[in-house]
Amino acid sequence: MELICPDCRADLVVVDAQNATCAGHNGRYQILFDRSLGAAQPGTETAAASPEPTVRIGDSQVEAPQAGNVRCRQHPEVQAVARCRVCHAGVCATCDFLLPGNLHVCPGCLESEPSTDVSPRRRHLAIGAIIIAVFTLMMYVLSMSGAFRREFGGSEAANMVLGNLMLWPAIAGMVMSLSSFDRRLGNSALIWTAVVWNAIDVGIFVLFMIIGLMMH
Repeated sequence: MELICPDCRADLVVVDAQNATCAGHNGRYQILFDRSLGAAQPGTETAAASPEPTVRIGDSQVEAPQAGNVRCRQHPEVQAVARCRVCHAGVCATCDFLLPGNLHVCPGCLESEPSTDVSPRRRHLAIGAIIIAVFTLMMYVLSMSGAFRREFGGSEAANMVLGNLMLWPAIAGMVMSLSSFDRRLGNSALIWTAVVWNAIDVGIFVLFMIIGLMMH
């Protein structure tokens, strides 16, 4: 695997099994190889596939195997070994920074302020969770006002339909809001609103269930 200097993008020259130097500015970097899977011994017909090396830059370490067919954003010709937790871009062994908690971050996101940065995926999940929370709240209002029963009657089938219209959206909204929440990254007011609102919706449904059981 070709190794590239993370500072000047020049080639890294392997000195020995654990060290390499930059051909551009002579910077030193540590390379970790899995010694348990070395090259095949002479005389064997097929060499065992040796794993890609893991590179440590400071406290960052990336381990093989590679992540699917994703390419590194900074080095499109290199296979990615992970995805950035913040922007979800592919990162190769040189670009990947492994933070505490197995958090993979690309160099761009490592230098940026993550406290208020929310990825589009998390934002879309939060917006969808809020839309579901609004729908669930409307079902609660229809149930408490008696409008649903006046329109469809108070039969057992109608009550079952109304219960499902409250239960499953509440669960789906809670799952989506929790998927958008990440305690190790920034959580905007939108995400907090989605989590709290859907938690309240779930709590209301549980309260309805308790009241219904007590009335029977």
